[in-house]
Amino acid sequence: MRQELSISLNTGNGPRQLRLLLDATHMSQRFMLNDLSAGRLYESETSNFIGSILQPGDAFIDIGAHVGYFSMLASQLVGPTGAVFSFEPDPSNYAHLLEHIELNGAANVRPLHMAVGASPSVADFFFNADNDGGHALWEVGRHPFNERTRKAPQSRKVFVTSLDHILDGRDMRSLKAIKMDAEGAEFAILVGARELLKRARVPFIVAEINRFALESMGASERHVRSLMNDLGYETYLFQPGQSFIQRLQGDETPETNYVFNVLFRHPEAPALAAA
Repeated sequence: MRQELSISLNTGNGPRQLRLLLDATHMSQRFMLNDLSAGRLYESETSNFIGSILQPGDAFIDIGAHVGYFSMLASQLVGPTGAVFSFEPDPSNYAHLLEHIELNGAANVRPLHMAVGASPSVADFFFNADNDGGHALWEVGRHPFNERTRKAPQSRKVFVTSLDHILDGRDMRSLKAIKMDAEGAEFAILVGARELLKRARVPFIVAEINRFALESMGASERHVRSLMNDLGYETYLFQPGQSFIQRLQGDETPETNYVFNVLFRHPEAPALAAA
């Protein structure tokens, strides 16, 4: 059963009003609901960072938008002169995203019902019965956590685009940040965005690092970071529960078995308060 929340989020750029419909029977929505109901930001480090950098008139790309929490936050921050591009391939999450766009009057959000990768194609997309935020372009039942998924695997065909393809010819000088939570597709997404990154000199890219998922798609954290290093980007680690971020040098990486978020900063982007 869904619960409606009307919340004021205190971000780096002041309070923002959001309305969300969340279902606690779905894992990712339950985490979101628990945080927001308790007056906390969801994924607070990422929320605070996005809240501190986005300004009216900016553009923002949300890949793996889920039900639209970050897209709705970005919509409020960039205002009517800005733009949010929200990519979500799962039908249920996409329908939920559309509801949130209507509920929040987010006319500056462009929803795109497709996956993002290295190049345009059609691919198998695997449903995750254990986590509504865990659908992916690899067989998610292979992950030890996904017991329900293994018992009744489901997949469907989805269209995959690339950022270089779908944004070709579009003036993206206002693009401030890209956020990716794509269950292991992050390397492929960046491969398919190299021309955009060079052309627009995108200041910031937030990427989830899920080592199991990356390896399931034939990539790794090293592949992601090496590609971004070759493009001139610096790498930072979001510190859970902390207001600062840590610069990662060379092959330095957190010793963890959990998923974590990194930030890639273009050398021309504003300086960061790092540890």
